[in-house]
Parts: sequence; structure tokens; C-alpha cells
Amino acid sequence: ENVVASSGTSLTTEQIRLIKRFTNNIKILFDGDAAGIRAALRGLGMTLEEDLNVRLVVLPPGEDPDSYIQKVGVAAFQEYLKSESKDLIQFETELLLQEAGKDPTRRAAVLGEIAKTIAKVKNPLKRDEYVKICRETLQVDEGALVLEINRHLRRELDKLDQQTQVEGNRGIGEEPLPDINIPGPAAVTGDEFQEKDITRLLITSGAEWYDVAEELTVAEFIIHNIEDVLEEFDHPLYQRVILECRDRLDAHQPISQGYFTSHADDAIRQLAVGFLTSPYEYSENWANKWDIHLNQKHPEQNYHQDAENLLKRFKFRKLTRLIKRNQEKIKELAASHSPELMAHLQLHQRLKDIHTDLAKDLGTVVF
Repeated sequence: ENVVASSGTSLTTEQIRLIKRFTNNIKILFDGDAAGIRAALRGLGMTLEEDLNVRLVVLPPGEDPDSYIQKVGVAAFQEYLKSESKDLIQFETELLLQEAGKDPTRRAAVLGEIAKTIAKVKNPLKRDEYVKICRETLQVDEGALVLEINRHLRRELDKLDQQTQVEGNRGIGEEPLPDINIPGPAAVTGDEFQEKDITRLLITSGAEWYDVAEELTVAEFIIHNIEDVLEEFDHPLYQRVILECRDRLDAHQPISQGYFTSHADDAIRQLAVGFLTSPYEYSENWANKWDIHLNQKHPEQNYHQDAENLLKRFKFRKLTRLIKRNQEKIKELAASHSPELMAHLQLHQRLKDIHTDLAKDLGTVVF
């Protein structure tokens, strides 16, 4: 019951989708041939891409499903399936580590293989769980594993972009293509650089602790400090990310890297993968050639100091804009002798005081 046999043929995407019409859970049985299992694993990534829950069971040496059930009976066979089944990624990790043995080069290669498999998982929460499990099994830094996963995600997005571009360039029929005015790169205006930095920090480090004692995350710290200027964002994409983070915090939902790299919005997904593909790598020569071991964090991991400095620069820019706008309003009210003039003069002084304090912190000279 609820059993299908591949009969020696390779598993296809069409077959997986057919199975998915009936269930999201698959348990795959293998005989004890390690080489056969290794070869089959290469094709099982398709099941993760279709968002299925996959577990694997290896039968005792020399047995196949038919011979083993004939030998031990139905009850013992079912009990074996329960006790010996392993999650696909857990299974692959253990198998690759066993094959690698103590060879450091081969063990390092396992990280890349597992990262490639985890990158196929669509569900961001499930992907985060796999990262935690594999970090313990592989005994590696979580950041290194996440970085490798993001590299694979970036490659897949690049392939998708190229495919879309090729398909878009294909002519249909014999009709000539219409004249299209393709604009050049848009000029960066306003405070987009600061807004981009705010968005980067939320996506890459929003879930990290800003203050453990206060149980305050980086995302909570940032959103709380810019809530009054959310409507002042110049870039619509960055504003969309910020507002979505605020809404998720209000709903007590997590803000994780996986959430953004698997986002339904293609623009947000590509933005996240771009942020998470770190451009920084320490040269191996420091340790190998000079025996100098660097322990300084990568720039993107200094999220506590990054958050504080970034917010100061961001608020400084926005305050400069608000002061200018308020000055124009003061001129307008003064010309009309409006009773609202005094309130705007008081606002101007408060804004200038805050602006001056921020300038001192940033070491900026204000004229």
C-alpha cells in the first residue's frame, strides 16, 4: 500500500510531481550498494526542489525490498523502516563524511556538496533548520555554511536570469520587433546609499542579538529607530523590505536570511542573495605562509557596531532633509504671518540640536 517501484529507471521531475499529487512525504529504499546510493543521491535534489519531505532507508547488505520482507516478515520490515530512516540531507552528510574519512581536503569538499543540496530547499525555515543540524555534524562555523549556500543560490539566480534573457530575446514568428527605448542606468538620488545599507543589515543580520540582556534583535533596534522616517525613503524596493520587516515584527514572526532568499518577490530574493554573497575572504597566505592567524570578524559580521554607525549616518541624512523642508515652511509662514510660525521655529531648534549631536558622534563638520 502507498508503494511505487522505479524498476531500475532514473527518477524524473515528472514522476516526483505525480507523487506529490498524493503526498509530500517520500521514503526511498536502497540496497546496501554504496556506489549505487552515491549515484542516486545526485538525482534526489529534485525532490527538495519540489518541496518534498524525503527520508532514506538502506537495507542490510545483499538484500533488496523483496528479499528482506520475505526473510523477516511484514511487521519486522515496517519496524526496520521506522527505525532506520534518515532525512535526505542528514543521510548525505553522514555518507560523505564517512567516505572522506580523516582527509582534510575531502572533508572540506563535503561542505560544498551539502551546501549545494541545502540550497535546493525552498522553505526558508526548513533550510535554517538544516543549517543548524549540518553545522553540528560537520563541526563548521554556521556563517561559512550559510555563505556557501548563498553562493549556490546566487548561481541558480544567475542561471535563471540568463535563461529568462535568452527566452526574451527569441523572436516569435516573422513580425519585426518594436522599437524600444532602453534607458541607461538610473542615477542614484537622495539617500539611497544609506537606505541600501539599512536594508542590507536587516536582511543579513536582522535576527542577530543587538542586546542579549534586553532580548533586543538587530531588526528590532533598527526598525524602532527609523519608524518615524519610514515614509521618507527614496528607493521603493528598500522601503518595501523595511515595511515588511516592521509588519513581521509586529506579528511576532522571525526575520531570517532564509526568509528573504526564498521570498516570493523576485526583486527582494535577488537583493537578498546579492547581500549575502560576501565579497570578503581572508587570504590563506596569512596563516600558511606567515603563520599569522586572523580572528577579526568579516565586515558584514560586525552587526552591532554596524547598526549603530549606520543608523547615525542615516538619521543625519534624513534630519538634514527635514531641516531644509522645515526652513522652507518657516519662510512661507513668516510671509503670511501665520500663527503656526512659532511651532515651526521651535521644531527647527529641536531638529538642529539633534543634528548637531549626531554630527559630533560622526565627526562631521556642519556649516
